[in-house]
Amino acid sequence: MIDRLFCAALTFCLLAGGTAAIGSMLFEDAPAAAPAASVPVAHNDAGEAAVRRVQ
Repeated sequence: MIDRLFCAALTFCLLAGGTAAIGSMLFEDAPAAAPAASVPVAHNDAGEAAVRRVQ
């Protein structure tokens, strides 16, 4: 009997906690994401040539 009550209480707490976590993330004031760079940050020409030779 007690195990059924414990399981139900645990399930309810997990669902309530998950709902609270998701709700807090939705209403969090986060800064806007920075725009993506228009040029690649790094480029490895030697590695790409080596991969082409292996293929």
